[in-house]
Amino acid sequence: MKEIGLLMSNKAEISKLTPLIEITLIIELLVEKVLQESEETKATVLSELSGYLSTSSTAEAVEAVDES
Repeated sequence: MKEIGLLMSNKAEISKLTPLIEITLIIELLVEKVLQESEETKATVLSELSGYLSTSSTAEAVEAVDES
């Protein structure tokens, strides 16, 4: 937790950030995996992600994390 600048004394704040941290770690793992793929696969994945990120459900999910 220190590496991302969070104070250990503020456990309530840390617990609020846990879902965001988990999502960030998942995204990091997915990016590492995609970078190992062919250029065509990378392009396809980026295209799919771009479409997904533009949906309102994603925006709602981000807002929910921001509100917690």
